[in-house]
Amino acid sequence: SSAVVWQGVWCGAAVAVKLLQLPDDGERRSAVAVDFQREAAALSQLRHPAIVQLLGVARDERRVALVTELVRGCTLYA
Repeated sequence: SSAVVWQGVWCGAAVAVKLLQLPDDGERRSAVAVDFQREAAALSQLRHPAIVQLLGVARDERRVALVTELVRGCTLYA
């Protein structure tokens, strides 16, 4: 599965929202959700100026999302 990253506003601050649509297949959905949860848990433990800060996590039956601080002026390809 792949995620889409959106720019948003949360509590008055610009944020990045990484949104992942979960697969329809129950077994695959569970595995993807566990991977996403691990990513969130790891990111929540990290504190470094070069790593975005995790601000929140949301999940429903069909989607999961990570909300992080927004880094402007950079891409993952630069």
